Amino acid sequence: MMKKKIAILCLVLAMSASSFSAMAYDDVSLADGESTSISLVDGLGIIEGTDENNFGVDEYMTRGQFALAAAKMMKFDIATGKMGNSAFADVDIATEEGCAVNLLADTGIIASQTGKYNPTEIITYAEAARILENCLGYGQEIERNGGYPGGVIKVATDLKLASGLKMTTNTQITKKDAARLIYNTLMALPMNSSIEGGYVQYEKDENIFLENLWDVYDMKGIVMGVGETTLDGSSLTETQVSIDGEVMECGVPNMIDYLGYSVKVYYIDDADGSRKVVAVIPRSSDNRELTIQAEDLSVTGNNVRYDENGKTKSQDIADDAQVIYNGRLYSNYQYLSDILNISEGSVKFVSNRGKKAANVIIVNDEKHILVERVDSKNTVIYAANSTEENAVPYLASALSLDYDLQNIYITLDGVPASFEDIQINDVLVVKECTDEGETIPDDIYIDIQRNIAEGTIGALSRENGEMQINGTPYDISKYCTDGFNAGDSGSFAVTKNGKVVGIIATKTSNLKYAYVKSASYDYDKQEAYVKLFTQDGEQKMFVVKDKAVVNGKKCEFKDITSKISEGDFISFRLNNDGYIATMNRPYDASANPDYYSETSFIKNWSKSSVRYIGGIMGRSIVTEDTTIFYVPRYDRDVDSDYRVMTIDDLTNRIYSDITCYDVDRNGRIGALLIKEDIKDTVSKGDSLFFVEKVLQGVNEDDEPIAEVHGFENGEPKTLIFTEDTDCVTYEDGWMNYSGNENFDPGYNSELPGRDLRTGDALQYEINYDGEVGAYRLIFNNYDAINTAGELTYDDPKYYYERWSATGNVTKLDFNDNLYIGFGSIEMRYNDFAVLCALNESERSAYKNSKVNMIDYYRPVKLNQEETYIYVYNVDSDKLEVGTMEDVQKGDTAFVRSKNMGTLNEIMVYDHD
Repeated sequence: MMKKKIAILCLVLAMSASSFSAMAYDDVSLADGESTSISLVDGLGIIEGTDENNFGVDEYMTRGQFALAAAKMMKFDIATGKMGNSAFADVDIATEEGCAVNLLADTGIIASQTGKYNPTEIITYAEAARILENCLGYGQEIERNGGYPGGVIKVATDLKLASGLKMTTNTQITKKDAARLIYNTLMALPMNSSIEGGYVQYEKDENIFLENLWDVYDMKGIVMGVGETTLDGSSLTETQVSIDGEVMECGVPNMIDYLGYSVKVYYIDDADGSRKVVAVIPRSSDNRELTIQAEDLSVTGNNVRYDENGKTKSQDIADDAQVIYNGRLYSNYQYLSDILNISEGSVKFVSNRGKKAANVIIVNDEKHILVERVDSKNTVIYAANSTEENAVPYLASALSLDYDLQNIYITLDGVPASFEDIQINDVLVVKECTDEGETIPDDIYIDIQRNIAEGTIGALSRENGEMQINGTPYDISKYCTDGFNAGDSGSFAVTKNGKVVGIIATKTSNLKYAYVKSASYDYDKQEAYVKLFTQDGEQKMFVVKDKAVVNGKKCEFKDITSKISEGDFISFRLNNDGYIATMNRPYDASANPDYYSETSFIKNWSKSSVRYIGGIMGRSIVTEDTTIFYVPRYDRDVDSDYRVMTIDDLTNRIYSDITCYDVDRNGRIGALLIKEDIKDTVSKGDSLFFVEKVLQGVNEDDEPIAEVHGFENGEPKTLIFTEDTDCVTYEDGWMNYSGNENFDPGYNSELPGRDLRTGDALQYEINYDGEVGAYRLIFNNYDAINTAGELTYDDPKYYYERWSATGNVTKLDFNDNLYIGFGSIEMRYNDFAVLCALNESERSAYKNSKVNMIDYYRPVKLNQEETYIYVYNVDSDKLEVGTMEDVQKGDTAFVRSKNMGTLNEIMVYDHD
């Protein structure tokens, strides 16, 4: 290795530790190359940061501040500027800036004829360029080209002082601009002057200004490694770079951009003997570079082709080409197609030999995550655009970050950020670096991007991955899973380079809520079907075809029934053909009341008892825009059991089962799902079920069940009770007009139905599994017999409050139309009988009782087609179906009717 010794200078560089990691300053972006110039001028002490965290990139430079920077660039001893008088009346040489102005005036770098310098005014591009050009020795060239400002701008253009900047003559200079101008000056060739034959001769130096004035070394070579990314498999620390095997510390934060390049680097020797790179210049004569975006690249085997302006071109690859895949040397592949056909990102082909064939390939494979929610406690990011495991591309539903085992680098638009900066609806551009042969990445780079495109979709081509929003063209990210159509309008999350990742807020009218009544599919027709009760109050069967997006993932028709099932509450959208394009179950945020999203389908809370009063339902607000579903508890097929309510339909009452969805920042509810009360559900039964016997066992899932045999409408029937069966009690709001709560609540044990006994009568509702969903005990036969003392009236008050639901002959609920009675048959005629529940003294004693007596004598019609008679044998504890002849005067009987005087069931007591 040959190196050129200029001088020795011990500098302390305050630069980034890694080419990938964040700058020392929070406001310095790695994205646009400004970090290189700032690192150099800051490291050399030419321009310092505003504070330890910020360079002050957008602060304007005054004429005095720029003079100080120029003096430091010239390595002047600033303190000597105090000598003599100030060259300008408005410059205070007691300050550093004043000393610098004085020194520049003394050396002729700035003119002093004007008498004033105006040090507090913001410096312009032309003024700054004149100072820098004079520092380089180009004063004569300025004059030869017309003087200030035209000659200054001409010379600056020739020297490329504004490279990387957009400058006009009077552009005001920021600190970031000043750093780039000074960096470009240091990289320029200075003008040397000499006197020959009595004439001044000018000639450009062969070495750049940085070499001539600053004490650095330079060397040429190939960048073989930066941090953990190496071409030769060598081991470097995060802060090191390898140039042709020469390992040095690196102070250039974007050094990774030059991996594989032939370069000229400038470095210094510290007093401790370590070497630090402070600048790098690619050798244009050696390097050929081509960067291709993933969507334009097509690799078959080792044949690399790409699209450029509609034309297909090829890229030659050297036989010994080395591949860096997301920062790691990758060699375990058979063909280039195994690793170069990425979904998103880019592939850079580099030749450092001056030839077309690339010998270094840099693969930048990135994922696009649309954030659905963030779990800060466990540092987990959940993706709204996750896909199935066999999908291409595959995106997991969650990205878990382990700060103990992984190096996590997070930026917000290129500026260092933290996990706490990640928000719902952010787009995350993620690069994971994994050592070959490993499965868990050790380095993860996340850039948070918050670009929103709002408007209406015009032209749309999913096949080509292109769309227009309000006439502006965008690409569609391969990680976009949302289904949308031309004409849809809303807000779309977009990456910095213009790729739509998903919808974050839709205003399309066909996005609706619905309750799922059934789901099925037809394999022959290759279609699935979902019957929905929609927010329009319609019950309709919709068709679902392949590639519909269900729960954020593309789904085949035959898998619909495993994703959406009866009883689900969903949001859905139709495509232009009327088929379902998207269906989504809600994300359950009920355990996190502080969770908020305006754009995702969210279940916010679910309560078993909620009062509606004055527009407030629970802790949220019902508005005219709230969609209110009222559905049966156990999914009956009667259409009238399903309805959409308005805010006016909600009376000030307590609802027993409410689920709330899509609450916005102001607490306004998007949708409510109200399931009818259990007591309303079971009261819809037209007939009572009378228990014959109870058996216990287990079902096919080895779960305990109670198998209850009995009769209904005079026919044998068996009911299955499970641990999930609900039992209606007065706590569910079941009480009579007088508020009587002194009745048997039924059984609510670990296995409802287990303790039912022969002769008990009950109402029930079957759920969609064919099991008893809910029941209420209408007549407790066991308590009636034992409390009455062998069917006598020893303690009538206590007796009636035990066995009867609310007393002798009583409506159970205002809308129930259910009448029951228990007592002796005092009269028996051909067509009817009179049941007397209480004698005169008993009726007198009950006059002021809480028991609500509707009538004392009940004539009940016999000999009607729908009257069912049962006989209960007290001695043998058996129940059988009887006939009209089994009903005789003097018998004790239990009766039930839906309407006064119309007998539905009667159970009479018998003895051996």
